[in-house]
Amino acid sequence: MPPVSPKKKPAAPAAPAPALFAAKELQPYLRKVMASLGKRLSLTRMAVLFEIADLAWYLTALERHADAASIVDYLGLVPFTGNHNLWSPASLGLSLGARLARLAGQPARRAALVGRLVENPAYATVQRVYFEQDLARVVLEIDRARAEKTQKLACRQLARALGRVTYFRETAGHGFYYDTWLDTAAVDAQLDRGLVELRARLA
Repeated sequence: MPPVSPKKKPAAPAAPAPALFAAKELQPYLRKVMASLGKRLSLTRMAVLFEIADLAWYLTALERHADAASIVDYLGLVPFTGNHNLWSPASLGLSLGARLARLAGQPARRAALVGRLVENPAYATVQRVYFEQDLARVVLEIDRARAEKTQKLACRQLARALGRVTYFRETAGHGFYYDTWLDTAAVDAQLDRGLVELRARLA
């Protein structure tokens, strides 16, 4: 008998670029970001996926929530294959989408997005002291970004910090080890602070 071929893991589907990339972008910094990303869009390249998640945060900071949601939907096409190099940036998009849905009063959409993260968490279980240190680093990243002279680095630092803390904010209360550790009011205050800073750096 011929050997049985192992089952292939699901691959990210080929997907058209979000419609946003075909529109004329008026915001100067986003125009540069999208011109570069538009040539490299991929659902199978870690660095590109992180940049796509960053873009979703830039749009959020500018209160372009519908455009941000369209980027989240694109990231949502990344399947979980066990490759956390791809799932990590995808999870940042899913958690941002959950935040936007929560604030927009869309519980069904939020539940679907959070459900994917509950099924396949992006972060390993750690002791409480390390979890709190991780959250503290997010606060430091926001402070460092304020002092960063380069717009590109500052915006990227802020987007990554906001994305990481949003992951925990939106998944807390869904059976995770940090359910009772997270101070949502304090986290929300840091998210608001980071968004104000990101909006200013995008100007």
